[in-house]
Amino acid sequence: MRTLAKKFETTSALLDAYLAELLARPALPSDKIKAGIALISTPRSGSTLFCEQMSTTGKFGDPKEWLNTRYMHAYMRITGIKDLNFQKYLQTIIPRITSDTGIFSINFHIDQYRLLKSKKIEVFKAVPFKHSYYLERRNKLSQAYSLAKARTTDVWSSRIQKPHNYQEKIDQITHAQVCKELMWLMAEDQYAQEHFPSAVRNSITYEDTIEDLGLSAMKQIAKDLKITIDASNWPKPNLERQSNAQDEQYIANLTRKIFGKIA
Repeated sequence: MRTLAKKFETTSALLDAYLAELLARPALPSDKIKAGIALISTPRSGSTLFCEQMSTTGKFGDPKEWLNTRYMHAYMRITGIKDLNFQKYLQTIIPRITSDTGIFSINFHIDQYRLLKSKKIEVFKAVPFKHSYYLERRNKLSQAYSLAKARTTDVWSSRIQKPHNYQEKIDQITHAQVCKELMWLMAEDQYAQEHFPSAVRNSITYEDTIEDLGLSAMKQIAKDLKITIDASNWPKPNLERQSNAQDEQYIANLTRKIFGKIA
């Protein structure tokens, strides 16, 4: 699967590029599609990093957030259609995100799943998933701050150019805002435990992905699918780290604010 290397001015521009590139791919015949992988996650959990690494192996398809309504709106802009038929959308997307192994993967956030469910779309009935995994981040406070930054700036990827007032917007993020995001993430995590117990049992953490570039987790997924992956020359994902020393200081200050002075 080809990776877009350039930076884009907005998230919408990036998604338009993703969909334009996707629709230019040949569609794999339906009888060649063997199994789907559901990667269930929450925003800023490191799921993009893990999915980028999955894509570079060429074994698991192209696991982006294809069930995200922003992707669907990009699809509508590129194709020029006014009304989206979800089933036809899937019939277009899945054969183009499936690897030669016959495997495809889709990363979707829990809130995206709930939104589709509210529209009477049952994801696990609409999409032929065979295995599911939960991508999570142990450090929920850091995740909450990262989520507050992304919501405030709409910079969700290192492939998005930061706006001229990016730092000004970041500086306005309050501790209360981050704590609100933390509560939301904990509620999403609880939803996952209650509704996706098998995926939670197959949990993959951001921290472990950082440690070995996702190799251990992908070896397990490959074993579950009865395929092999070559670990001899494990590639690095084409993504920049978005956190920095200022972020770490913010989290340290907020931690002291919540728990008091920590020795």
